[in-house]
Amino acid sequence: MNQLFENTLIEFKDNNGKCVSIERVLWIAKNTNECIMIDILDKNPKPIWTTCEYIVEALNNLNARILTYDPYLMTKCVKEPTEKDKRIRDEAWKRIKDIVDLEPNIYNQRERGEMIGELIRTKGYHSKTINNDLRRYWKSGKTINGLLPLFSKCGAPGVERESKTGKKRGRKRKIEQVLKIEIGINIDEEMKKIFRIAIKLHYSDKRKNPLKYAYDKMIEQFFNIGYKEKVGEMIPVIPPEEELPTLDQFKYYFYKERDLKDILTKREGERKFNLTRRAAVGSAGLRASGPGAVYEIDATTGDFQLVHSINRKPIGRPIIYYVKDVFSRMIAGLYIGTENASWVGGMLAFENASTDKVEFCKKFDITITSDEWPCMHLPKSFTADRGEFEGYNADRLKDMLGVRPDNTPPYRGDFKPFIEQHFRIMNNKSKPIIPGVVSKSVKERGEKDSRLNAVLTIKEFTKIMILIVLEYNNSIVDNYPLDRDMLEQNLVPTPLNLWNWGMQNRFVGVHIKTKDQIRLALMPRGTATVTHDNGIFFNKNKIGYTSVEVEEAGWFVKARQKRWKVPISYDPRNQEYIYILKEDAFEYIPCKVLPQYSAYKDLYDEEIELTQLTVATNNFIAKPEINNIKAALNVEIDKTVKEGIEKTEAIRGDAYSDRELLQGVKENKKDERERERVESSWVLGGKEKGNMIDANESPAKNANNNIEGDISSAISSNELVENEDLFDLFNSHLSRRNIKNAQ
Repeated sequence: MNQLFENTLIEFKDNNGKCVSIERVLWIAKNTNECIMIDILDKNPKPIWTTCEYIVEALNNLNARILTYDPYLMTKCVKEPTEKDKRIRDEAWKRIKDIVDLEPNIYNQRERGEMIGELIRTKGYHSKTINNDLRRYWKSGKTINGLLPLFSKCGAPGVERESKTGKKRGRKRKIEQVLKIEIGINIDEEMKKIFRIAIKLHYSDKRKNPLKYAYDKMIEQFFNIGYKEKVGEMIPVIPPEEELPTLDQFKYYFYKERDLKDILTKREGERKFNLTRRAAVGSAGLRASGPGAVYEIDATTGDFQLVHSINRKPIGRPIIYYVKDVFSRMIAGLYIGTENASWVGGMLAFENASTDKVEFCKKFDITITSDEWPCMHLPKSFTADRGEFEGYNADRLKDMLGVRPDNTPPYRGDFKPFIEQHFRIMNNKSKPIIPGVVSKSVKERGEKDSRLNAVLTIKEFTKIMILIVLEYNNSIVDNYPLDRDMLEQNLVPTPLNLWNWGMQNRFVGVHIKTKDQIRLALMPRGTATVTHDNGIFFNKNKIGYTSVEVEEAGWFVKARQKRWKVPISYDPRNQEYIYILKEDAFEYIPCKVLPQYSAYKDLYDEEIELTQLTVATNNFIAKPEINNIKAALNVEIDKTVKEGIEKTEAIRGDAYSDRELLQGVKENKKDERERERVESSWVLGGKEKGNMIDANESPAKNANNNIEGDISSAISSNELVENEDLFDLFNSHLSRRNIKNAQ
């Protein structure tokens, strides 16, 4: 059964179900079963007497229904009233407070008029003011806050107004009173279209023009009254100021109609908008349910100048890699060195995050316990940029180490917000205490070069950064979203506390691998060819390797019959070893570089490529000179051959048969050997024995030598010998030589 109470709102409907009125119950007479209602939709309502039976019957017949939403109550309670609003409310309440409680007499029109008349005579109020205050008080449910001013309904907010007379709307400027003119024009729908076009052409693009520029270009393009020629150029003619829309009008409609997201996307680009301008609600840390669930890894160029470890001269700025646990905000690992942001730097940082920190800190003369830096586990997943962990097929980390790599989209550093924020945190901690700070990217004139302030080596700088990391891991994380369990245990949110608490209460299955297993999974992969002459030939770098196990297995012997390829891993920083991968994920055969390739063993990947390219370039440059030398030598060889043919034909001719020529081969060779020994034998003192004449030598022998010299002279002159006497003399000389040898 429907029961009526004071301040109840009732909606009355006609036979078609359309709302006729919404009335509020102001007062109920308990004895006579009568009630007083007021229509809250009426602008000037008056209290109406009716019976409760009538209302209950309408409710039962569904011609009326009770409303639970009170618009007056919700409107007045949403916003805290200002001091001005309170003052206006209190003044209104002061005017009517003496008569509103005189129920039910106040609802009688005649008696109410007498009460208002008394207030007018004694207080000097106006009857219209009193009636308005009473209506607002009753319509709002007889609450004092119902007397608050309704400034929000003043001026028809959101309603576009049009000038009926053609006069410009809005407040007049002071300058208009001085000049006696109206400045500006009314903005109609056609003018708004021009505004939108100008904004699209000159503001909403990546040129990032100011709004004033867009306004000026709009005036030139759309409001000129013609053009005048000047120096061959057409100059737009701008009408007087009073015939143009003002900059304020342009700004008003721009800010009123703009789609901020659309404009920022067009001016900044979608990638930059998503990175720096998009709405960022929620917590990125919720994606990590416990320690090691998600690591974030990233690199930056350090803002410090360092020196060489030997000669202490500047070497520039280091590359700093951080690995951060999302759940605890703990720094799980770091790498500081000269390697550029690449797979090498990334894998060194990842290895550091997954290995014992006690041993790591000991290298830098820092003594800690495993409880002070307990991160030595492989994470379930890690988030990194595409560059470092995409080029070398990082998916094998999941297969070999059980770690899932998640690469961020290009230019979306906001996908790993904690590591991006950590760069700023570490800079704030380290810059005040470390010398060699790079304060500005561009050095001002006269400013000292920051490299001259460098005093720390990489090892010294790393030691300081380790100490800062240890201090950070024990500092309170601002605005960390503690859950109920953490609050119940009064957990202080430092990274170390969060890590230890999470390992006990939010364990996600992090695990440990050996250092060699981690390195094998992180090292780049390649393919080598088994050959019989170059060993295990690494095709990429054109270097050969060998191994005792491979040699004993007879691989190189088998390779003479057929070559085959094998998968390998290698460290691009050191080419002395490669590792042939076996079927088992963590089994391998280490192979050492062959001696003929030892020049490359200590070189980096890029250095080997550069060295081989340098050799090829030098060979290419030298090839023309080599070809010229070869051509000159070939000419000399051809000349010598030709001379030999001519001399042989001149001396031997057709006088001998083939048999006769072959009969004295041994004797001729023996004679030639003796001549060679005489000519090539050594006599100390600067003269060759073959060029000296022994005083005790017989005249006959000297004569023979002279004859030989004459013959040699004749031969070297390239003249054809046709004199028979010379042949007889030559033959007789040979005969005497043979007789002498025989004796």
